[in-house]
Amino acid sequence: MEKTMDYGPHSKPLRNHDLRKSVPAPAVYVRLLLDRFGSTPELRQRLLLGTDVDENRIQLPGAEVSLFSFISFGKNLIDVVGEEWPLESFRIWTTPTHGALEVAARSAPTIGDGLQILQEYGHVRGPYLILDLYRTRKATALRFSTSIASCFETAKALSTTAMLSAVAMLEPMLESPSDDIEIRFHWGVPRSHERMVKMIAQRMSFNQPHCELVLPNHVCARASPYLDQSLLKAALASLDQDARRLREANNLALQIDNLLNICSGGRMSAQEVARQLAVSRRTLVRRLAEHGMTFRTIQDQNLKLRAFKMLKDGKLTRSQMAERLGFQDPTSFSRACRRWFQAD
Repeated sequence: MEKTMDYGPHSKPLRNHDLRKSVPAPAVYVRLLLDRFGSTPELRQRLLLGTDVDENRIQLPGAEVSLFSFISFGKNLIDVVGEEWPLESFRIWTTPTHGALEVAARSAPTIGDGLQILQEYGHVRGPYLILDLYRTRKATALRFSTSIASCFETAKALSTTAMLSAVAMLEPMLESPSDDIEIRFHWGVPRSHERMVKMIAQRMSFNQPHCELVLPNHVCARASPYLDQSLLKAALASLDQDARRLREANNLALQIDNLLNICSGGRMSAQEVARQLAVSRRTLVRRLAEHGMTFRTIQDQNLKLRAFKMLKDGKLTRSQMAERLGFQDPTSFSRACRRWFQAD
């Protein structure tokens, strides 16, 4: 039987190559969750394990952490607290934690306008989010998905907190919050269902095609009771500024990296990636070059991380790994591994 390769001393995590380290995320959620669950020094240490979080720095107003630390912290919450940590920290998802996003949503002319703001700017508070609006003749749905490669449990928890946050921001504007919103979950009925029913006033359904909040169109057409044009203008200016930062080249690199990760076999070309991002190949190359980056460099880092994970897992042969990563033959894959790992 063909053996896999072992690079022994190079088995340490390759976190320095993680593109998520360059994407900012609000530190307020990490700080509040750390205070909620880190009741002892030992627990705080376990929650922060493998992150780049500085406990002193996240206490400062407007502090940020990297998306890498945000996701790593979320994984640690599952290990330390369990999969139900979003419910255990239910109060954190109330409106005071959402800053300019909450202000803009409630200050918009109509409830539907507020929903549109959540869709356009929700990623500012959660850079891992992909939000879309879908309208039918009777209802409007705000759909949630994640843009990062992570385990199902982490993606589920992050989607749940995002949906609970959106509900909390919409509730004050609604005449009947329990009837005006339906929450649809992509996964099956959880063990915590009875507890969820007691804590969440809205109708919930499971095993749905997507995670989404659904509001009737007649509700979306209602005027917001908190309409305030001056507050709206100031909040949108703040959100626009933050959104521009997330559109920097490093975020583009992260989008490319995510596309490369979900490629089911082989590897994607620059042309295929550009098509997925709805830009021309020339535009993609130019935008990366403006910040001293190339598609080939991003692809090489992606292949290196994927190879490292496969080698560490030890379940695939050299030929299988070479095929999955798009190498012409096992020998080419071996040469790439020597270049990647023996140079670190």
